[in-house]
Amino acid sequence: MKDINELNKFRNINSVAVKGGIVFVGSDFFASLPLTELAQAFQLDEKVYNRSARGAMVADVCGNLEDFVLDLCPCKVFINLGDIEASEGMETSEFIESFEWLLCCLHNKCNANIYVVSMAAKSELHDEYNVALKKLCAENGCRFIDISSSFNGAKPEISVFNAIKFYVRRELDFTEIMTIR
Repeated sequence: MKDINELNKFRNINSVAVKGGIVFVGSDFFASLPLTELAQAFQLDEKVYNRSARGAMVADVCGNLEDFVLDLCPCKVFINLGDIEASEGMETSEFIESFEWLLCCLHNKCNANIYVVSMAAKSELHDEYNVALKKLCAENGCRFIDISSSFNGAKPEISVFNAIKFYVRRELDFTEIMTIR
């Protein structure tokens, strides 16, 4: 991760944040999403915190888990990591090993439901990562959310959040459950 000031910012705002909310943690894509504004626009009552940083990799999040996630005692964590690793050509097995360690740390240190959000398929390696992440989620009691089709429209940020919002809500009614892709 290139910007250590981002971690200092997280530390400062975590101290006043309401615990038990929903945390989004990721790299460039999640860092660019106006998550709190989208949560308000979609009239979601849950507290939503974006702890994403440009250039963040899985190892960065693991090494600073308190600042990214744990200090907030979340009920749900949404993770979107791997674009940086894929762009640097990291082997899929090495990436999945580090991601599995992240999931293990989260499972052991917080009592949150964990959702892994796919990367937009930009390359063959991204596709490999997504396939491996989906399998890893199934093996580790996490939910995998495929957002790759959300990038086909004119407003991908809104489409992505629209795909995720069902999982953000604390309680789903029957109609919403039936419309989840």
